[in-house]
Amino acid sequence: MYDLAAQTPNEVAEMISIGDNAVLRMRDASGKVTRKVLTAKDPLIIPVQNVQFEIVYIAFSPPGLYVQQSISVYIQTAAASLSVETGLELLRRLDPIFPGFAVAVAVQHDAWFIYEPGYPFFNPLTETLPSPTPEEYNKTQTLTCGHWTGSATCGLQ
Repeated sequence: MYDLAAQTPNEVAEMISIGDNAVLRMRDASGKVTRKVLTAKDPLIIPVQNVQFEIVYIAFSPPGLYVQQSISVYIQTAAASLSVETGLELLRRLDPIFPGFAVAVAVQHDAWFIYEPGYPFFNPLTETLPSPTPEEYNKTQTLTCGHWTGSATCGLQ
């Protein structure tokens, strides 16, 4: 499904604004993804300890009675390694952006969040890459953080 979607012309754009920062991400008919900072700086880039973390997707849970709505933020980084401390810092920075929501963070070195239920099988606003082999994907580590126990916790899988 991914390969078929990646080859289909799918022009789409998304503007995201957080505080005084705004960015426009666009995918043209050829599949090229570009971004343009509209004001101040790109709100999807979060620097932590001199390493850049990029938000590649934000998923909102459907609203429901007596259930707190949640937000899952999917983040990609080229950091040498993933650490619980970094995950907690990302969660600390994202929590105030979404007041009243239960925020969860998933961080990987790539944008292959294949087994994350809120992530689309094809994200048109990330670079199209060949699908990973099972061996390549099995090497992927995912750092997940959230408030599942009442306080902020992280785990590395």
